[in-house]
Amino acid sequence: MLNTTSRECKSLTEMTSELNLKQIIESPTRITDISQSLIDVILVSSPNTVRDSGVLNCTISDHLPVYVTLKLKPTKPPPIHITVRSYRNYDPELFATDLASKSERLLSVFSVNDINEKLKIFNDVLQTDSHAPIKTLKVRDRPCPFVTPEIKELMDKRDRLHGLFLKTRNHSDWCNFKAARNAVKTELIKAQRNHVYNEVMKHKNNTGSLWKIIKDTVAYKEKETVVYSKDPKIVAEEFNHFFSSVGENTAIAASQLLQDYNIYPDTPPTAAFNRNYPVYESEMFNFDPVSCSEVKNIIMSMPTNKAPGKDKVSMRIIKDCLPVILGPLTDIINASLTSSEFPQSWKEAEVIPLIKEGDHDYHPTIVPFPYL
Repeated sequence: MLNTTSRECKSLTEMTSELNLKQIIESPTRITDISQSLIDVILVSSPNTVRDSGVLNCTISDHLPVYVTLKLKPTKPPPIHITVRSYRNYDPELFATDLASKSERLLSVFSVNDINEKLKIFNDVLQTDSHAPIKTLKVRDRPCPFVTPEIKELMDKRDRLHGLFLKTRNHSDWCNFKAARNAVKTELIKAQRNHVYNEVMKHKNNTGSLWKIIKDTVAYKEKETVVYSKDPKIVAEEFNHFFSSVGENTAIAASQLLQDYNIYPDTPPTAAFNRNYPVYESEMFNFDPVSCSEVKNIIMSMPTNKAPGKDKVSMRIIKDCLPVILGPLTDIINASLTSSEFPQSWKEAEVIPLIKEGDHDYHPTIVPFPYL
């Protein structure tokens, strides 16, 4: 297929000879009704590592794609799984009714003094496994929801016509194939445009959903696989130890500052800072108890499309049962403020590392993003 008399072919041959390369594509890569040519090549330095090579009969472009299979054993990446709640059989009214039937247990939160015990009772009652069970799903490739069965039939017809042309090399078969190929492209563009328009109109009042639609529509780069110099499990343990000890290290540093400046927690502010004026109790910082209406307004203003925490209870579920849980939840918040104690289970979170530029094994180049 290569024109050995052309200047370009001679230059390619000389280059492959000087670099000890071999061109392994032997079939034409562009075929029309009047011509065929080999203009797409693959150069290899070790032909013995080539398992298979050739040209794919594809209808996407006039240039047929070339391929090569090497005798390598790359590490297959493990499948990605996510844990979510299934809302297939979820009924908000039935869920709220079920919680109301457990009101006696829920009201016992008011009679308990320990903040962790209060939250344990609250979480036990709020279990949603029977209404929205937790499932582990495998993450699949990017879907194309706008590809309808009718479009798939057009694609099959296009491929059949292309196969017929490759056998007959007839001009009329080539024209039929081109018409079918253009019809598929037109229908795909029209279907995607209608799908995006319907999704935008459906979520026009939800900014987060609109950005997700835009992200799924436009072309995007594939994420590069992060390579670590150590075992990823060891890196994960070091990452967890570094960020889980931030609070402890900060407390130690704060204690050292108190000692350096001779400031003690029990020392009145006037003595610690040598102030010449009294500090009145009204000027001291205090937490005021929150009301049920304040908690309700905050929860109802929260978006429902954000990722849930470790228990996978989304804001959607909280809003559905808010009339039932509002009183006990407000009591837990106030108990935390008055006792100066944060519930232990609320300190647990799923942390996703966001990699920044730099050394990926160096902890400060990683931003922890927690789902509380």
